[in-house]
Amino acid sequence: MPPLDVRAFETTIGVEVAGLDMSRPPTALEVDTLQEALTESHVLVLRNHRLDPAGQVAFARAFGRLETFAPHPTQLAEHPEIFRVSNQPDDGYLDVGRNWHVDNSNLPEPAALSMLFSVRIPAEGGQTRFMDLHRAYETLSGPLKQRVEGRMAHHEGSSNRGYIGIGARAGGADHPLVRTHPVTGRKALYVNFNLIRSVSGLTAEETQELLAQLRAHLETQPFRSHRWTMGDVVIWDNASTAHMVTPTDPKQHRTLNRLTTISSRPY
Repeated sequence: MPPLDVRAFETTIGVEVAGLDMSRPPTALEVDTLQEALTESHVLVLRNHRLDPAGQVAFARAFGRLETFAPHPTQLAEHPEIFRVSNQPDDGYLDVGRNWHVDNSNLPEPAALSMLFSVRIPAEGGQTRFMDLHRAYETLSGPLKQRVEGRMAHHEGSSNRGYIGIGARAGGADHPLVRTHPVTGRKALYVNFNLIRSVSGLTAEETQELLAQLRAHLETQPFRSHRWTMGDVVIWDNASTAHMVTPTDPKQHRTLNRLTTISSRPY
């Protein structure tokens, strides 16, 4: 079996991986190779997959314990591990990920890795942007870095939405604003501008001020924008990476299947 071909993009984040036979679950050696590339580069892009939902679940399961989601009209009942996102109300959850965020951060054990499998891709728009949260932390100003160190953020989903598929388990969770990567020990910002409701030691007004400062800082950071084509699979590490989606013309359909592995509690 030939080794995988891992090629870096000409950006600050991400690699493309070729040579993986995605018609079967990856071998232990292939998983190790992909995990090492994720640790170093944070985002992986694989092309030309033809996996049906069952194959997507089998592939993702090789990387860890999978999150499951509560029944919903747009979900695949026979595959609760798949969280389907779309710009069409009958195809998946709408308006997911418009701000920089990490996945499932309202859970005590949030997402470790996330994987998106292309289902239906628009001709334009609907790109997924990725940002290196290690770099975002390391480039904070001294005063702002001091302000976030040691603080906990409370992440909580909107109760009227059952937090998009997790249901009653979405009671909320507290996580450090600066987390430590479980493999490398590097520090990274850990932010979800969709779900952070409060920050320890700060008033509501001070929380919003701090979040505004962090948003402004992230706007100064470089990012990679993935332009989707059919057959793409993108995998990323939520301990080191934030992501967001750009708008899609509602006349063009965009649907992807997301699977997530479950992490230990961030520290």
